[in-house]
Amino acid sequence: MAAHQLSPETSNLTPPTGPHWVTPTPKGRGSSDDQFGAIVRDLMTRKVVTVEVGDTLRFAATLLSQKGISGMPVLGKDGQVVGVLSEKDIAKALRDKGGLSLPGSLFDLILEPSEARQKDLLARCRSVLDHTLVSQVMTTPAKTIGPNAPSLEAAKLMLNERINRLPVVEHGKLVGIVTRKDVLAMSYSI
Repeated sequence: MAAHQLSPETSNLTPPTGPHWVTPTPKGRGSSDDQFGAIVRDLMTRKVVTVEVGDTLRFAATLLSQKGISGMPVLGKDGQVVGVLSEKDIAKALRDKGGLSLPGSLFDLILEPSEARQKDLLARCRSVLDHTLVSQVMTTPAKTIGPNAPSLEAAKLMLNERINRLPVVEHGKLVGIVTRKDVLAMSYSI
């Protein structure tokens, strides 16, 4: 008997009712594009923490730490988004210019008993933070998105570009930011 045919014993059985036979489908949702029916404006954060190209990494790192965020848009002198600065950009600068390799050097700072070595590495890293400008390490050009773009477009852009945040720009001005967390939160609420 072929696998797709029912035997005489099972052909007259009706499936039991209950949730294990039900495949829930959101009402009014058809294609995968519709599942993310929201637009970027619906998910974006409007109060955006930013830095300017002339700010130091110390200032930027302090903002990231105080605000509990991992990255932010960088604004030029005219207020236009010119780049994005992330913890990863700062860590790369500390590695390249200060000799702090993660996680190895961090473990060394904690575990190494040599106080002189610790002070030297910390001094170099502080110097990098104090003397390096945001413009020297930011990711540029910034990938941005408009507020009326579908949220699925934002998700695809973040996935394809391997980025965690998109400044939202309207008429050349920053109006918000959408992050991977925003997109994930939206997808779980569907």
